[in-house]
Amino acid sequence: MTVETMQQMPDVPERYGNLDALVQWTQAAEAVYKIADQICRTSFCPKPYQQKPFEATAAILAGSEVGLSPMAALKAFDVIQGQAAPRAITLRAIVQSRGHQIEVVEQSGVRAVVRGRRQGETDWQTSTWDLDRARGLDLLGKDNWRKQPGAMLVARATSECARLVAADAILGIPYCAEELEDGVFEVTHVRSGRARVADRQEAVALPDAGQSGAPAIEASAAADIPVDVSGSPEMIDQEQVAALGDIWKALKVTARDQKSRATAAVIGREVASSTDMTHAEADMLLVELARIAQAEDPAAELDQLLNAGALSGAAQ
Repeated sequence: MTVETMQQMPDVPERYGNLDALVQWTQAAEAVYKIADQICRTSFCPKPYQQKPFEATAAILAGSEVGLSPMAALKAFDVIQGQAAPRAITLRAIVQSRGHQIEVVEQSGVRAVVRGRRQGETDWQTSTWDLDRARGLDLLGKDNWRKQPGAMLVARATSECARLVAADAILGIPYCAEELEDGVFEVTHVRSGRARVADRQEAVALPDAGQSGAPAIEASAAADIPVDVSGSPEMIDQEQVAALGDIWKALKVTARDQKSRATAAVIGREVASSTDMTHAEADMLLVELARIAQAEDPAAELDQLLNAGALSGAAQ
C-alpha cells in the first residue's frame, strides 16, 4: 500500500489508531532515511552505524522522540547485544532538558550517589551505587568495572535516578547502554515519600551475545580488585606520573583542561592535578588512555571521552 493510497482512505473507527499520524510518521521516516543514507557514508558517522542506513534511521527516529538532533542521536545510542540503548549521560541530559533536576551528590572509585526531582516538586529521589552493590550482581569482574569503577557507578546511579524521576521524559527506556554491556540490571520499585529509594530490587540476567539462553553474568572477580575503604588510600607514584606524561604526549593532549575532563570521565571525579589521584585511579586512567592510543581512530575515541567529561562536569 502506497502513501497516496493511505491518504485517500476514508475515516476509520478510533480503535484502529490515527492513520493520519501514521502516514506523517512514514513520510518523516522516508525523509530521515535519505539523510541517514548520506551520513552513513561519511567519517562523521559513528562506527556502529557506518554503511547501515536502516539502523541509523531507527536511531535518529528514536532520538527525535526524546528531543535529540540527528547527529546527537547517532552518537547517543549504542547497539549492545543487538539492542539499541542510550548512554546514561544521555538520559541525564534528556531529563534535565525537560526541566527536571539530576545532580551527582557524591562520586568516587567506591561509591556514587545521584539524586533527582521532578520540576515543581520538592521531594528528591536518590540512587546510591557502591562496590558492595556491584559485587552483589557480579559486576566487578567485567572489563569496564575493572578499568573505571567510578565512572560505572555514576552511570548506574544516573540511569536509575532518571527512570525514577522522569520515566515519561525518556519514554520508559528500561536500561542504558552501560547496563546492557554489563548484561545484568536491577528492576527497581519506587515507594512514595521524601528522598524515596528503591524498596525492592531483583537481579535480572540478560543472555550473552551469541549464546542463546546463556547467562551473561560472569564469575565475580572482586577478590582480584583491591579496594581500601578505610584509612588513607595509596596515592599515585612517580612511575605513574611519568607514564601519564608520556601517554598524554603520545595522544598530543597538552591543554590542562582537556586532561582534567578526560581524567574526570574515567575515574568518576574531578581532581586539581594528577598528584591528587590514588594509585588505583591512576591505573584506571593509564589503562583507558592506552586503549585509546591503540584504537583504530584514537582522535575520535579521545573526543568521545572529552565530551563525556564535559557533559558530566556541566551536569554537576
